[in-house]
Amino acid sequence: MPHRALSILDSVTALLEAGGYFGGRIYKARVRSVGEADGEVPCALVYALDDVPLSPSGNDSFGLIDSALTLSVITVAQASDEASLVDELIEQRRQVHLALMADQLLGLPFVSGTRYAGALTPTIDDSGSRLVGRLESRWTVIYRMNLADPA
Repeated sequence: MPHRALSILDSVTALLEAGGYFGGRIYKARVRSVGEADGEVPCALVYALDDVPLSPSGNDSFGLIDSALTLSVITVAQASDEASLVDELIEQRRQVHLALMADQLLGLPFVSGTRYAGALTPTIDDSGSRLVGRLESRWTVIYRMNLADPA
């Protein structure tokens, strides 16, 4: 069995795919290699960031660790003008929010909740034939794992 953090990434990816907004272009753990020229835009990128135990000692109860995994969901859009691009990025952000808040347990028995953790300023690249923008939202997933085996 994989580490529970990987199971969480898989579940988030599946939830975003099920929403259908990104046309099946949901990429797990890919950030740098996605590009306009490859026909991969629009898309969403799902990435794991920090994973921090809720207790400073690592575990509050014998044999179990409660942890907070921070996820990054970066949405990528393209448009011919900046206003349209920003509108699409905000709509993509809304679609991610709808997908993750529809099932805050992410369909996983070891997850106790998913929380919105903010969004970063959009970035815009104007080096290609169209403007390409990225907007990152962050999510905290609270989950429990066994002290001896994180699977």
